[in-house]
Amino acid sequence: MRLKSSINFNFVLLGLALCSCASINYRNGNASYEEYAYADAIKKFERVFEKSKYKDAKYKLAECYRLTGNNEKALALYARLVRMSESPNQIKYYYAQALMRAGDYKNAKTWFENFAAGSNKNELQALALAVSCDSMYNFYRDSDLVKINLLRFNASNINTFAPTYFKSGIVFASDRYYASTKNTKSKWTGNRCFDLFYSKKTEAGNWLDPEPISGTINEAFNDGPAVFNNDYNIIYFSRNSMQDGKLVKNDKDVNVLKIYKGIFENNEWKTIGPLSFNNDNYSVAHPAISKDGNTLYFISDMPWGFGGTDIYRVKFINGRWSNPENLGASINTSANEMFPFVMGDSLLFFSSNGRAGIGGLDIYAAEFKDDKWVNAQNMGYPINTDADDFALICDAKRKQGYFTSNRNGKVDRIYSFQKLPPRLSVSGIITSYPKLEPIAFASVQIKDGNGLDTTITADGNGMFFYRLDLDNNYHFRFYNKNYFAEAYDISTFGKKASEEIDAPTALEAIITDIPKVYKKLIFEPKSVGLRRNNAKGVDELLEIMQKNPQLTIEINSYTDARGNDKDNTDLTQQRAEFIRNYLIQKGINSSRLLAKGYGESKIINHCTNGITCIDEQHEENNRIEIVITSIDFK
Repeated sequence: MRLKSSINFNFVLLGLALCSCASINYRNGNASYEEYAYADAIKKFERVFEKSKYKDAKYKLAECYRLTGNNEKALALYARLVRMSESPNQIKYYYAQALMRAGDYKNAKTWFENFAAGSNKNELQALALAVSCDSMYNFYRDSDLVKINLLRFNASNINTFAPTYFKSGIVFASDRYYASTKNTKSKWTGNRCFDLFYSKKTEAGNWLDPEPISGTINEAFNDGPAVFNNDYNIIYFSRNSMQDGKLVKNDKDVNVLKIYKGIFENNEWKTIGPLSFNNDNYSVAHPAISKDGNTLYFISDMPWGFGGTDIYRVKFINGRWSNPENLGASINTSANEMFPFVMGDSLLFFSSNGRAGIGGLDIYAAEFKDDKWVNAQNMGYPINTDADDFALICDAKRKQGYFTSNRNGKVDRIYSFQKLPPRLSVSGIITSYPKLEPIAFASVQIKDGNGLDTTITADGNGMFFYRLDLDNNYHFRFYNKNYFAEAYDISTFGKKASEEIDAPTALEAIITDIPKVYKKLIFEPKSVGLRRNNAKGVDELLEIMQKNPQLTIEINSYTDARGNDKDNTDLTQQRAEFIRNYLIQKGINSSRLLAKGYGESKIINHCTNGITCIDEQHEENNRIEIVITSIDFK
């Protein structure tokens, strides 16, 4: 009995010890979580999240995985949480995001819609993301026209991100180690805090090993991303709020990010101090600068934004920065917009996880119009993937640059990109009208704004194809000796994506020696002047003659039976010659034009001399007939 009792007592002690250990891990995990020390919180929560007593540990652990970029573990845990009836609706949204990052767009769409059905917040954003899951093709169009390369100075298990141009290379943020007394670890990630490094690109295109930037910019905690003015003597950079080398926390026990200014002095960088629009109650980070240096863009989670982090701007006026201005709903969403970069004051690149995209953070480009940034467009694959893609910069021609992505692994790396011009072409089938039968070996004359004048021939099925250049104007003329020619213009200015323009063309057969009434040419009664709104009729006849230089025509004019026969004959001759002379003045060779006035010699109804008719019946006899007399196709 004493032995049995002793054993039971030992089990009780062991159970109490395990219970106490779990309780300590839970309390410590919560403490780390509240301090944004997610790396440490993960270690604690992983030891207790399966215990039913600590239900919220599952949610917090999933959040830690999400916020530290471990999508694989976050996805697995969210998959369990969404099937628990007591789980908050927001879990469905995070699960859908994790599914997108994993490339499972079908299930991601289902869970975005599921979240939206039970949400009165972020509903439109979730539905937009659901729609994007069905339109992945649009994001992969022209993917072969973008060449991506991983920069050689990236290293495994080291984060390297947010490049910015500096002289003949780039400056970027990284948690890589270097000989320093300030190798502090980040509680958020568990890795070394970020510092700013510079890598120079040689004339041969090789990258030298990165070196920390000189001076006092790199401190004990996170420094970067950064941006420089055009003269590379002023730097603006993100940094943890600190004073006298120590982190500063606000009333909510939170250490925020602030933007600091530095100057290049005595061959090194010197920190001047934080900018005036920083605030202890919220973070201000990710600076970007306009071409003239007088407008600064940044992100902030200030409470009156659209949600998450928004992009703002301030202007330097009369020696001070203005109050922050939100860029508005055309840029910001209820999720996170981050890493702005301004190109030539007319193009804004930024990243967002709240817009239609491929997954995670995607990179977008917006245009500047009427003092607003509008028309944000997803830059598509391969710049964007189902991972996080962000912090893009590009050169003045907008054809090449650098960006950051955590694709192919859990760490951030910098990639270069080069955009090739889009492939543009025009094609179609030339057919007869109205039967729409193919016209074999029809001709297509092509002129452009650079002096090109060439002719191609359609194949035996009437099909043609022609490759177009970007930023050019083209004039196409389709013809065959037995058909009226057609023509139209195509402009490729402003084209940003590959396109094959479909241009089916139907040509009407030419019939000779058969008069055709030209109803668009009507003269005032007993006058040589055309009726109002009939001047266009002469121009349309002119266009036909210009398109069809092989034609010779006869312009026949007729009048009604009213009035003197000779006067009517003279009037119709004058009318026919009026049209002929107009065409000659516009460049049509006179040898192609014959004008004849027939007076009242060919009445087409019963209204001859002596017959009483109403005006409308008489007017049927006032007409211009065009007769094609010959086709001379040289």
